[in-house]
Amino acid sequence: MPSDMWRIAPVLILSAVPFGNYIIFPLAFMKPKKLLCSHFWSIQQKAQFSIEDLKERLRNNRPVLRALQAKLDYVPDSSAKEKWRRVLALLGSGVHPSPNEVLACKELFTKDPYHLNYLSYSHMGYLLKMLEQLSEKEE
Repeated sequence: MPSDMWRIAPVLILSAVPFGNYIIFPLAFMKPKKLLCSHFWSIQQKAQFSIEDLKERLRNNRPVLRALQAKLDYVPDSSAKEKWRRVLALLGSGVHPSPNEVLACKELFTKDPYHLNYLSYSHMGYLLKMLEQLSEKEE
């Protein structure tokens, strides 16, 4: 609720100014995602904005997956490599691996090539964008 109040504050303030409502209400109806909170959206707008938000969040997933796949060749041959190859194949095909399958590969993230010190700048940039979008969604 407090974040919603900050979002609609400009609309409320400008609508209190004489003749301001002739300007702000048409703007609010033209840009409801920016100027109004979700309580004022129609069902169609809620669905449309949810789809837009999901597409925005998923935009960085493919480059992160490609970066993970590109470093697969640098993983030393072991059972963890085969498990990780399966996890990446599942993700690439759109299937979610089980948490146990992912956790079986956690040792790969403690050293080269997947440790944070060894990631490329572009890979880290996409990871940061993903985390930024997750934190925005939680607010």
